[in-house]
Amino acid sequence: MRHVNPVILVIAAMLNAIATAILSANNVFKGHTWVAWCLFGVTLLLLAWAGIDAAFSSRREQEKLLPRPKQAGLPEHRPNVRPSAYGKEGDACGLTIANPGYAASDVHIPPVPVAWSGYTLIFPDRVPLLTERDHHRLIVARLAHSAQPGFGGEQLLAVMRSANIDSLKFAIVYKDEDSREYRSNCEIERNANAPSGLAVGFLNQELVKDL
Repeated sequence: MRHVNPVILVIAAMLNAIATAILSANNVFKGHTWVAWCLFGVTLLLLAWAGIDAAFSSRREQEKLLPRPKQAGLPEHRPNVRPSAYGKEGDACGLTIANPGYAASDVHIPPVPVAWSGYTLIFPDRVPLLTERDHHRLIVARLAHSAQPGFGGEQLLAVMRSANIDSLKFAIVYKDEDSREYRSNCEIERNANAPSGLAVGFLNQELVKDL
């Protein structure tokens, strides 16, 4: 068995050897042959379990090689706005986005509560139109607090560190040319390898409103 756990095979072999020894030395273990048969039974169960585990492991490996299906319910020709970076661009700081799909309109990012820190990450600007030819577009960010002074978006990493927050979920909302509304679900997380100390990632896309 190609994917059988070797530890299970070793244990099964040991149990089988012990059971065989008990049956062979019947004079010594007279009246206890039932122990040997119990060990044989356990050995068979272990081998069966090993076979099932190997089959599932093989199936999981094959599934990894298969192409992921397209997300159900989404039009084939649609915008696909994604985050590409968070950090400073010149004197401004915010989220850089791109759209490798069809044209997107009214692109905006709803307020993002920064977990239990009390701050909210706000992106005040809206992008009227974002196409593939626009390449990357920066949406400036700032931090607001109901009881404390606000900050520029460059302080997000410091706020997350102070509150011991590893990651945040956020969304990018936009429309296609038929006014169907989409949401790109994304994540921003602390990452020492990122230039700003924060890395962004795309999770999935969903259709919010289909008119």
